[in-house]
Amino acid sequence: MTRQIINTSLAPDCFVGQIMGDLRVKGWDLPQIALEADPDQLVLSEEDDAVRVSCQGDCEIRLPHGAALEIEAVHGDAQIKLLDEPLKIGSVHGSLSLRSVAGAAVELVHGDLSAKSITGDLEFQQVLGNVEVRQAEGALDLRDVGGDLDLQNVRRDLHVVSKGDARLQLGTLDGETYLVQAAGDVQISLPAGSGLKLHLVSQGHSIKVRLPEHTETYRQEQVDLEIGGGEISLTVEAGGDVSLTAQDAAWEGASPYMADFSEQIARQVESQIGEQLEEVSRRVKDQMDRLSSDLGKSGFSPEDAQRIVDQAMRASERETTRAQEKMRRAQEKLERKLEEAQRRAGQKARAGERSSWARSRHTWGRHWPAPVTPPTPPTPPAAPDPVSEEERLMILRMLEQKKISLEEAEQLLSALEGNE
Repeated sequence: MTRQIINTSLAPDCFVGQIMGDLRVKGWDLPQIALEADPDQLVLSEEDDAVRVSCQGDCEIRLPHGAALEIEAVHGDAQIKLLDEPLKIGSVHGSLSLRSVAGAAVELVHGDLSAKSITGDLEFQQVLGNVEVRQAEGALDLRDVGGDLDLQNVRRDLHVVSKGDARLQLGTLDGETYLVQAAGDVQISLPAGSGLKLHLVSQGHSIKVRLPEHTETYRQEQVDLEIGGGEISLTVEAGGDVSLTAQDAAWEGASPYMADFSEQIARQVESQIGEQLEEVSRRVKDQMDRLSSDLGKSGFSPEDAQRIVDQAMRASERETTRAQEKMRRAQEKLERKLEEAQRRAGQKARAGERSSWARSRHTWGRHWPAPVTPPTPPTPPAAPDPVSEEERLMILRMLEQKKISLEEAEQLLSALEGNE
């Protein structure tokens, strides 16, 4: 794969046509679009701050945070990160991963969907696999999910339909209407003290409500309740059982903290990489200008001088490419560690609630027979990598710039080391 650089504004238009392999897109602070792909498979055009791309294989794109991105079709997996404008996507034939984007309108995903730290609305016509959404601040519209549904810290209006089970942990309820339909069981955890107008339907004739204002188990198909004033409409329709519980405060706070820091550090790293690349480019240009001048003064012919400068330029470009790849690997390693720390924090905060849910199924859901053989002991998790010096410097720099407090810096270091 080779890299091509296109100079743009900080808010260009990027149109991606057919990508026959995998697609990776990530925002950065530079006024440039960088493309990495096999040059024989890449079709590229540009006009008036708009770039059009298609590729017969895998493709990686870096573009400004403020770019407007529209994708026609990806025939492999797609991963998109760190964009400040909503996306438009036609179809993804593999799985789709969204991280720290400003929302998306998507027609079809053949595989699974994973979306985290979304600041705008999400609208999907159809997802054939499972769906996982974390930290969605806008409205969420998922009208045809073929697998299971797992939502956490979704805040605004909600309309979701799943052919599997649905598990939702709703954050601060800033919307007016929440509708959940699932062919299987539905489990919902709500913030305590929410004013709700509830319409609960269970084809399994089992509706369990465990809220501070109201606690009861109903052995019937439908229940209508009004709690705390009833300003917010919540409708749940399940082919199986329904469980509605009050939210654990520790669970509510764990994931948002780590998600926010993941995005902060990712953007911080992107900014520093951009500054470093600009400095490298400026230094290389100065060196080539001096070399050309020195060769001219030394009596070399213009052709020989240019040949030597070209060789030096190619060597500098190779060294710059290696440095870019090293920085990219370091950044991706840091992002993976942050995501793993966030996942561990979420698992730890949800463990008590999941245990309660599992126990409750015996009394109000399906009655599963006791296992004949004892369960296999779980495999101990691998020890996390130690925090690198670069990661420590990044956190200290954020602390110095007053982006985080001393307590938050200590908590973040602890999370990266796996001690949260």
